[in-house]
Amino acid sequence: MPSNPAKAGESRFVVIRTDFDYVQPSNVVWVNQPNPPGWLGHGAGFASLRDGRPRFTEDQPRPAQVSGGWNYASWMIVSPRFAATIRRFDPDVIETVEIDWEFADGQKLEGYAFLDVTRLLHAYDYRRSVAHVKIHESGQKFIHLGAPTALKADLPANVHVFREAYFRGDVFCSRELARALLEAEPHGFYFEDPASGLVSLSELGPS
Repeated sequence: MPSNPAKAGESRFVVIRTDFDYVQPSNVVWVNQPNPPGWLGHGAGFASLRDGRPRFTEDQPRPAQVSGGWNYASWMIVSPRFAATIRRFDPDVIETVEIDWEFADGQKLEGYAFLDVTRLLHAYDYRRSVAHVKIHESGQKFIHLGAPTALKADLPANVHVFREAYFRGDVFCSRELARALLEAEPHGFYFEDPASGLVSLSELGPS
């Protein structure tokens, strides 16, 4: 346990979370998925995509409200508004690949894309975070962080979005960008303060 733990709202960054994940979707088929799939996303971009524009089919009709973004394994699939908003704030640190997504009723998603955040920062302040360790015969081995977690105070001021360099599944954005994302595309995702959890709209600052 840290002697000086992180406090709610102290960081200008929040974690991007999605309402649901397609981890191993039984009702979705990536028709032309690479085999082996290679290392896609997680900051590596999409250079290993070799079989053209990714094509997906889903065995359900298109829902009345489509999410603006969700996780598909280690990558994000996002709407055009989601991707455009990030580009407006931090254009040089994301890669996108447009996809085709067709529902069982023949309707499609227009303009959706794989998105990867390629900026990697070692952002966690381990001394001020709850850390779970496991003792082995060879000594201590770091396992994972608990709550609360703290971010370093000296992260670059001009950064709006990044992926944690060690825990690459954690994508952070500035509170300013988080508000802009919710205003542009309010469905399918939310934000967490690393120190306290779920963030309300008022905690993201003025619009």
